[in-house]
Amino acid sequence: MRFSRNWLNEFIDISENSKLLYKQFTMLGMEVNSITSIYCMFSNIIVGEIFNVCCLSNKDGIYLVKVFVGNDFFLNVISKKFSFVIGMKVAIATIESILPNSLYIKRQVFKNFISDGIICSYHVLGIECNNFNIIILPNYVKAGKDILNYFDFKDKIIDISINYNRSDCQNMLGLARELSVLSFRNIKEFDILTKININNSNYLPITVEDNCLSPIYLGRIIKNININNIIPIWMSERLRRSDIVLVNSVVDIINYVFLEFGLFVNVFDLDFIDGRINIRLNKLGEKIILIDNSDFILNDTNILVVGDNNKIIEIAGFSNSKYCVLGKKTKNLFLECALFSSKIINNFIINNKIKTNFIRFNSKNTDFSFFRRVIDRVTYFILSICGGEAGSIIDVSDLNFLPKKYYIKLNYKKINLFIGHKISYKFIIKTLEFIGCILDINDDILNVYPPYWRSDLLTEEDLIEEIIRFYGYDKIPDIPILGNNILKTFSSNLSIDRVKTLLVDKGYHEVITYGFVDNDLQTLLYPKINGLSVLNPFSLEKSVMRLSLFTGLLTVLQYNVNRQQNDISIFEFGVCFLPKLTTDFIVKERLLLSALLSGTKYNEYWDMLSVNVDFYDLKGTIESVLSLFYDLNLINFKAKEYSFLHPGKSASIYYKNIYIGCIGVIHPLIAKYLVFDKPVILFELIWNRLLAASFFNFNEISVFPVNRRDISLLVDDNIYVMDIINICKKVIGKLLVNIYLFDVYYGNSIPKGYKSISIAIFLQSFNKTLEDYEISIIIDKCVCYLQNRFNIKLRY
Repeated sequence: MRFSRNWLNEFIDISENSKLLYKQFTMLGMEVNSITSIYCMFSNIIVGEIFNVCCLSNKDGIYLVKVFVGNDFFLNVISKKFSFVIGMKVAIATIESILPNSLYIKRQVFKNFISDGIICSYHVLGIECNNFNIIILPNYVKAGKDILNYFDFKDKIIDISINYNRSDCQNMLGLARELSVLSFRNIKEFDILTKININNSNYLPITVEDNCLSPIYLGRIIKNININNIIPIWMSERLRRSDIVLVNSVVDIINYVFLEFGLFVNVFDLDFIDGRINIRLNKLGEKIILIDNSDFILNDTNILVVGDNNKIIEIAGFSNSKYCVLGKKTKNLFLECALFSSKIINNFIINNKIKTNFIRFNSKNTDFSFFRRVIDRVTYFILSICGGEAGSIIDVSDLNFLPKKYYIKLNYKKINLFIGHKISYKFIIKTLEFIGCILDINDDILNVYPPYWRSDLLTEEDLIEEIIRFYGYDKIPDIPILGNNILKTFSSNLSIDRVKTLLVDKGYHEVITYGFVDNDLQTLLYPKINGLSVLNPFSLEKSVMRLSLFTGLLTVLQYNVNRQQNDISIFEFGVCFLPKLTTDFIVKERLLLSALLSGTKYNEYWDMLSVNVDFYDLKGTIESVLSLFYDLNLINFKAKEYSFLHPGKSASIYYKNIYIGCIGVIHPLIAKYLVFDKPVILFELIWNRLLAASFFNFNEISVFPVNRRDISLLVDDNIYVMDIINICKKVIGKLLVNIYLFDVYYGNSIPKGYKSISIAIFLQSFNKTLEDYEISIIIDKCVCYLQNRFNIKLRY
């Protein structure tokens, strides 16, 4: 969240310097990303009023704009096309102006027309902004005046991150409340509006089908506005410094008031509303017209909607309907400030995967006493900026359906026992009162009633945490725990540490990802398994529990690839959650080890071409891991297809006959979906099955020489080399030290449908030096078995 320090200062006096303010926000549990001063890097930029516009080139979109700059003086400015309006006030840089980086304006000539300046955008003036539009100034500014008379550059922009459960802090009032408690300063009292002239004829009937659907619903009609008027500079600057894009005067006002008090006011074009407003549940098959004029069919029931006599004008809590769009010709408005059932809205969000930028509804984490004040605040700004006539507030609320007040029993003695440090009784009382709690005091027992906007306070521990937070973590002494207990080291932890060390030594980076993942990506990986849905996800991208670690690893890779980091080697240990409906528990936890490899093997050099990683690079890594637990001669890789791996480039991994994991190249369709250009190889091991083997794997070292024999075989192309190697292992037995494939050949001398493979066999005895005839007998026995099993031919 970004905001102006001067704006916050209107709610609470801030005398602290930036360093101290930085520390205060940090101690309150908010991450301060930056506190940035606003610098004026230009001079002599004046206000100009567009007097006339003439097209110089239709092909290039070049126009000659005649601009009045005061004192009966006009300038000609050549500019590219934008939304010209005669009488529009803009910022003009002339030949006397100085731009950022000490740049000056020179006269330009186009088709014999002289340009004496330029029309400025925020970026031209070096002012941080999220668009490249020109600066449009309100009508009250005077042509010829320096724009510094209207812009406040003695300000700072504060950028902080708010915890997801503290939505009450995402506005000026909420931040002021936090600082108020920290320093026991009172929030400023100010008039939220001046007098509003009411036209009681502006009325619209409103009914609520069931007040539990909407305990608070306020409406108001405003007629005959001029939506094309521009909001004051001080308001537009505060919105711009909060990264809010300016849309039109009404939407800008609503966004401004939301940033002040954290309450949404929704707005409709009154001319689209037929007869009345009705808050109700939908009927199956009803539809609503969205912003893009497409129909959205409600194929489910129990969806909260706002309708008129003939149609749905809003799905409660969402601003993506056609009737919420205000155009340049909009004259009449209907304002809505409501508290809808968040349970029904959240179910709709989860079921329909709604994009968060359309979600605009007031939650129970708000101050219910502010609804009327906020709609009045919006009304005041609209009337003062856009003109018009406002009707009375139409209130159909029933406060009996608001969330019930509850209290938390807090024991003063338990606080000090819990913290291990004594905090004064007076400080605790004062802190809770400044938070907004109502206290019922009975000696050492406090019955604490949290304010409505602090619905995150649910238990005694929550209150103790708040007391510690405002008291200051740094004020609680660090007292080490005394004792001589030596904790037992578990072999499973040793195993994990050893594997992590191995992988890090091989150049892999450990990552830790969320146990909640994107349902769309996980469904793509595992189309036949439904992941366990989270009832209250903190985002749609984290709505189901992970079935494997691949989802998180691929997300990490995608994040890095999007930032031009293509050579990635990462691994993760983590618990995954599998549905298990046959027992009392619906979830089965499984600890997995997964790794991902992507990109190139080596850095590019003048004498070496860049080579992509492949299946066998990761296979070598997994064999190194498995060698910590097993004799690799007992490990088998068997070809198997998986929904998430490339057909023909994937395998299952077995220790003897026990399945322990899989390895393979990512499926091409998934690679295309995630826009991966480089090969992506993954493996996954079931950790608990690895631990079934002894952690230490001792091998006797023979003093006798190793003998190597190579055999070349002509085999059917459909026969797996691993099957041939496994037969050789069984035939040779304990004399086998190592065996591997070192050549595969296809050529004119090889019949179609066949391949030539060459295998290296290493033999060694622990008792004696093997004679040549003994070795020949073993090799001949292998060849004989292979001929009988696969009909292979020995090549000489």
